[in-house]
Amino acid sequence: MRAVDHGEHRRRQRHFLWQRQRTQRGPRQHHDQPGNVGSYGIHAHGFYAVTITNGTVAGWDFGVFADGTANKVIGIRATANDLGVALDGTGASATGNVVFQNSGRGILLDGTSEKATSNVVRENSDDGIVAGHGSVVQTNQSENNGSTGIRDECCGVTFSGNVTNGNTGDGINSASDGTATVASNTANYNGAYGIEGSPGGKDGGGNTAKGNTTASQCKDVVCS
Repeated sequence: MRAVDHGEHRRRQRHFLWQRQRTQRGPRQHHDQPGNVGSYGIHAHGFYAVTITNGTVAGWDFGVFADGTANKVIGIRATANDLGVALDGTGASATGNVVFQNSGRGILLDGTSEKATSNVVRENSDDGIVAGHGSVVQTNQSENNGSTGIRDECCGVTFSGNVTNGNTGDGINSASDGTATVASNTANYNGAYGIEGSPGGKDGGGNTAKGNTTASQCKDVVCS
């Protein structure tokens, strides 16, 4: 996988372009890239406005780990890692990625005001998508994961237009976030609730659920 730096060598604002059809593979061991530590397929550490796009990462502890402000992960295929894609920074985003068959979580939004949009997240052993701290999770397909399809860990997350089917746990769980907004999601054939909301959260309407193990289908949101 090839990296192209469009700035000066030590300038903090960088753009990385991973070309299509390239594959980054490796054993679960220390992997060295300039300035990087740990077992990462791609690690954008301490930079801002980095774009990581178009490639495959497989066989790492972290497939992609971008920890900085306004970083973007676009069009990556992440598979057979411990964790597929992790973001930790203000305003970072993951868009249009395919994250599948990782042994832990699929996508982790661990920063503030981050976005996960239009990703396909499937058959991961743990949660499909995990978000918190004012993040937006929108128009994703999170299916057949080994725990919750989409999980809210804290504070003001918005879930809208997602499809969460066939997960082992809830399709969407925002039970711990009394300021979450849940709107226009589809949650079918999950192993617990389709959507488990919070008593203090906002039901934005338009949610649908059927065939979930829990007979009421949804909790603290209305599902048709």
